[in-house]
Amino acid sequence: MSQQVSPLLEKIQKYAPKAELELVRKSFEFAEEKHAGQKRLSGDPYITHPLAVANILADLEQDPVSISAALLHDVIEESGVSPEEIGERFGDTVRKLVEGVTKLGHLAFENKEESQAESFRKMFLAMGEDVRVILVKLCDRLHNMQTLEFLPIDRQHHVALETRDIYAPLANRLGIGSLKWALEDLAFRYLEEEKYLEIKKNISQKRLEREKYVEDFKEKVREALHPVKIQAEIQGRPKHFFSIYHKMVDQNLSFDDLYDILAVRIIVDSVKDCYAVLGVIHAYWKPIPGKFDDYIAVPKSNGYQSLHTTIIGPEGRPIEIQIRTSEMHQVSEFGVAAHWRYKEGGLRQKVDQKMTWLRQLLEDQKDIKGSRDFMESLKTELFADEVFVFSPKGDVFSVPLGSTPIDFAYRIHTEIGHSCSGVRVNGKIESLDTKLKNGDIVEIIRGKHPNPKLDWLNFARTHGARTRIKSWFKKLHREENIAAGREALEREIRGVSLPISETLTDEKLGPYLSEWGAHTLEDLFASMGQGDHSAYAIAKRIQELLFRKGGPAQEIVLPPLDEKPRRKFPPQQSVRVAGMEGILVRFSKCCNPIPGEDIVGHVTKGKGVAVHRVDCPNIVATAPDPGKLLKVEWSFGQDNVYPVALEIEAFDRVGVLKDILEKIAETTTNVRSANVRSKRGSSAIVKLTLDVRNVEHFRQVLGAIRKVNDVYDAYRSEGLRTLRSGE
Repeated sequence: MSQQVSPLLEKIQKYAPKAELELVRKSFEFAEEKHAGQKRLSGDPYITHPLAVANILADLEQDPVSISAALLHDVIEESGVSPEEIGERFGDTVRKLVEGVTKLGHLAFENKEESQAESFRKMFLAMGEDVRVILVKLCDRLHNMQTLEFLPIDRQHHVALETRDIYAPLANRLGIGSLKWALEDLAFRYLEEEKYLEIKKNISQKRLEREKYVEDFKEKVREALHPVKIQAEIQGRPKHFFSIYHKMVDQNLSFDDLYDILAVRIIVDSVKDCYAVLGVIHAYWKPIPGKFDDYIAVPKSNGYQSLHTTIIGPEGRPIEIQIRTSEMHQVSEFGVAAHWRYKEGGLRQKVDQKMTWLRQLLEDQKDIKGSRDFMESLKTELFADEVFVFSPKGDVFSVPLGSTPIDFAYRIHTEIGHSCSGVRVNGKIESLDTKLKNGDIVEIIRGKHPNPKLDWLNFARTHGARTRIKSWFKKLHREENIAAGREALEREIRGVSLPISETLTDEKLGPYLSEWGAHTLEDLFASMGQGDHSAYAIAKRIQELLFRKGGPAQEIVLPPLDEKPRRKFPPQQSVRVAGMEGILVRFSKCCNPIPGEDIVGHVTKGKGVAVHRVDCPNIVATAPDPGKLLKVEWSFGQDNVYPVALEIEAFDRVGVLKDILEKIAETTTNVRSANVRSKRGSSAIVKLTLDVRNVEHFRQVLGAIRKVNDVYDAYRSEGLRTLRSGE
């Protein structure tokens, strides 16, 4: 076995003398064998990367299973090892961890954003089962950032940006301060190199002066604590480069004006001692008003606890002081990892209490379909500044800054959000758009039945609340469409003399549903209700499919089509009429048929033959008089376009029409006209007239429109009102 792994094993033995190291040894040997001959861009053997990741985990004092997964985390992607083989050799737990951190490199995605979103979805789902997945992933990202210089410049920027925007906030959410600061500083170095070097130079120039000042102040604190006999460890606390830059930008300060670059941490044995030390500090040095936070009484959502105060120290220089217990310090440095550190007797169970935000995110993503929505939700959840509010029973909830009672209601439970009818904040009735503040006591008043309002979208702050509100209305419209579609099809089924109870069943129609792009009967009804399919045409098709041998109901009788016309029809004419040449043909504006749809000709006095869709209300009314109808057929090969009218229902927002038109443009479709009308609440109706080549082209456009964020319904509108009013 390579001597490379010996320092790792020794490190593990120091914090876990009784740990089973055989799993780690075998994992290293297997990884070394599978990565043999592979090189990193730096030229180093590939095994140096998983070994470095394992060492970072060992610095966090993690268990052998996590470290084994770190050593194996790239063998699936880089060496073609199957998950099953990992499971057989190292157990199912290691296999699941390795699968959780493996990138989705072998699936096809529409774009980079979708690929990134799906990778994160997989990672968070795996985290929901075992949070050690993300510990390995964060350590993997840290080592990749430490060796980022070997990547091309454009890749450096992409990886650094993803690290700053996703991985560092994620480490912060998990409370792993040591990883958060390291990731932020490394990302800062590659994204803002000049500013990074400037801050590094300024810190270096004043380092000795600052260190002497802090050492003198630490001695004064020891002297102040001596009379009260409190044992304390006093540390100077370094400020990280990105933190300094962030504060300079936020407060518009120069480096010289950044007062709390001087910082001290005091670690004591008990919570009682924390408050006692705070009293001593404030007795000796004057605190700066507004610069005190008690995160012991009200911890941050990532589990962080500490007392923060800023005082005027010697020579009038402000000093930031943190006061915490040893256990609080472990949590602040290692976060969730502190609860998963190796211990005899297994892993702690406290971690579940710290992961409510993850459960919320996983719950939210059930209703989030698009990759853009998921990434927006993820960033909102990771970045949001928090407000701590209380339920009437005294339970503490964290919500993003700017949240309203609607956000709070949905944070508790979806049904509470749906049935919210009012709110009391600190005992007083308030409006639902009230912004919550730290310490508010929030009581949700519930109605008897779910009754969300569209205008809630105007002030809902959290992505989870907005997603649930939108889902409610999408489902509401779907149920209306299902009812309308079922009623229409039942009427048409009666019209062709078929038994409804024997016809409209999953058993009968199940094998044919895919013909209409449906998975269930409800899907089929919904598609008819929103105008995607004709109830008449489907009824006729069902008759053909199910009752070929049973004596079909009376149909419209049309003369046969003359397969060999006597003379050529005009080149601009895209349909031909049975037995006729050169006859005037026009398309009816009441239904605007397009190639691929079932059509029929209607003889009109002095105007030739009008071509209708077979389900056009005007044709249905004429059906009993076959003498006025002619059989017509599309003449394909013509390079024509046809107008089709669409109605789109969407949540009203700035840019929704622009997004819809961009999606249509991607399908190379011309828009003849567009009109938007706001409805009551927060919805809008978009009416469009498009030029399409045929039914398939139309369906392609319709599918693209339905992918637009905030569009919840889209349907063809010709004849729709007539059909629906007659149902």
